[in-house]
Amino acid sequence: MKKTTVFLVLVICLTLAGCSGRTAIGADAFSETMESLGYEILDITDNYDEEGVSSVLLAIKDDYQIEFFELASTELAVSSYNYNVDIVESYNSLTSAHTSATVSNYSFYTLSTAEDYYVVSRVDNTFIYAHVPSAHKDEAGAAIKELGY
Repeated sequence: MKKTTVFLVLVICLTLAGCSGRTAIGADAFSETMESLGYEILDITDNYDEEGVSSVLLAIKDDYQIEFFELASTELAVSSYNYNVDIVESYNSLTSAHTSATVSNYSFYTLSTAEDYYVVSRVDNTFIYAHVPSAHKDEAGAAIKELGY
């Protein structure tokens, strides 16, 4: 009975918290936030010739990077998000742990292994991808949370 009550309270809280959706940020806000957290920003938009790619930025720190993509449409972002999640899911094993959710205009997927931490998170027409050594999981996770992703 106690487990059921705790579970129901958790579901209600998550439902109420997620219904409002999230607000996508742009490339400028990504750059400003990540620079304030000590990351170096690299604009690699010119490396992407695909139609619909508005901006691609890398936030680099230590031995990892967090990638930010701003695309022309939500549909393109959903497709790109799903593609990246499929790739990350291939690293899933018996010793890894993952979380995922899709609510309103927001989707996320995380995977933790003994060596690595992966995040794919989408809000509207933007998404973030990170492949981080486990030693930097907390720092990268905090940065992604600060961004609202």
